[in-house]
Amino acid sequence: MASRRRVLITGANGYIAAQTVSRFLSAGWAVRGTVRDLSSPSAASLAAHFASAQAAGDFELVVVRDIKAPGAFDAAVCGVQAIAHLATPVVFDSGNVDYIIGTAVQGTLSILESALKAAAQDEEGGGGGSLKSFVMMSSVSAVRMNIPGPVTFTEKDWNTRAEVEVKEAGDKAFGHVIYAASKVASERAFWAWVDEEKPPFAVTVLCPW
Repeated sequence: MASRRRVLITGANGYIAAQTVSRFLSAGWAVRGTVRDLSSPSAASLAAHFASAQAAGDFELVVVRDIKAPGAFDAAVCGVQAIAHLATPVVFDSGNVDYIIGTAVQGTLSILESALKAAAQDEEGGGGGSLKSFVMMSSVSAVRMNIPGPVTFTEKDWNTRAEVEVKEAGDKAFGHVIYAASKVASERAFWAWVDEEKPPFAVTVLCPW
């Protein structure tokens, strides 16, 4: 087990994250997933589904109750070669803008800081840096706006309309608009952090449709 590659997948009991767990296990990786509560129905279902992998020592779930707390991921990132960050509030009801956007942003910065500390500690220990790759799951909603097409979007495009709508309407903005704004904010924070810290591991962002 010690020689196997291990990936940390945050928010492992989400739909896309659970599929990601399955793909990594199929590819021969050991998987560590984070959840807020092991007793939640989705976490219990995930554990049951991958019970055989867990029994074999290939899969484990760990608790990170508050992803935005500084150091929340310090223990979870230890000993992994890759991180797939998928944990974020998925709320499509109106209201609580500060919670949704704040958690998305601070959760991203929290795990990035934990990853950076782990990489530095590994370098100091002569390990050469075990963490090689960090992938953040964003969304096409961070990029795409409802504008007349056809349109080709690139990495230079942002859903500025969602940002403006949330700024103007606040908690009264539509839930899907708040969600889009949270993805914009967290990805902007991600790239700003990368530009400033220049981490020793590879980083990328995926924006699934």
